[in-house]
Order: sequence, then C-alpha cells, then structure tokens
Amino acid sequence: MIVLEDVHKRYRTHNGPGKWVLTGISLTIPKQCNVGLMGANGAGKTTLLRLIGAGSTSRARGGSGGSAGSPGPWGSRVGNTGR
Repeated sequence: MIVLEDVHKRYRTHNGPGKWVLTGISLTIPKQCNVGLMGANGAGKTTLLRLIGAGSTSRARGGSGGSAGSPGPWGSRVGNTGR
C-alpha cells in the first residue's frame, strides 16, 4: 500500500526557496492496484512519482510510506512514461 499524507514539495533556487510545486497531496493506493496519474504539463506528476519511488521524506514536507533515505517496498514497481 502507498500512503501519502499532506505532502508538499518545492525546489531551491539560487535566490533561496522557490515556489511550491506540490501542496497538500494526500492519497492511498491499495496493494495490487494499478493507478494512472494524469494532469497538465508542469502539474507535478513526475515530481510526485519521484517522491513515491524514492520512498523518502527527507526532501519533502509531509509523509510517505517509506523511511527517510531508503527505498520503499514499491520503489522498483513505480515508473512513468511519456505519451
């Protein structure tokens, strides 16, 4: 199962913290469930998938189902593709 609770993400810029690219993302994906993620260009789809795949809370505020710095059990099963 993948659980995200109130996840926020922003990238640093040379001027300090940048704008938020993800704000308040919460979702639960049950085991053995295939999920598609759709959205406009620049909506944060790839950023969200990278956070899920890494299973890390070290670079995001909020929680994901892995421990900081270690891959979650789903790490090798999360991927993305272009159109």
